[in-house]
Amino acid sequence: MPAELPNATIPVMRARVTMYSADRGGRRLPIPLTDSQYMPHLVAEGGNGEYLGVVFCAEAGMELTAETPAECRLGLLYHPRVDYSPLLPGRAFKIVEGPKPVGEGIVIDPPAVGLATCTNASA
Repeated sequence: MPAELPNATIPVMRARVTMYSADRGGRRLPIPLTDSQYMPHLVAEGGNGEYLGVVFCAEAGMELTAETPAECRLGLLYHPRVDYSPLLPGRAFKIVEGPKPVGEGIVIDPPAVGLATCTNASA
């Protein structure tokens, strides 16, 4: 059974993301965003290389398909213990699973609690 989000509101940012195709090192199948269980890390360009844990917020009927840009909400899983300040509007980032880059994106709106909520989909 996948890990569940804590039943609490966490800061959320908006980003435009593109997942890599399998021939570029990405996943072979689309990633459904219907249950808030996709929790990769982001590595901000121009940052210190720190892995920033996020969760893609649930979006009914949405999935991430290779090489297709999508606008998503991402919750900052470890805020305030981790410094997410490198994720500024316009900043590019890589989406990584372990050491493997599986996608990329750009921040649209900075992290904020008031932007929207990203809570446990089963709550």
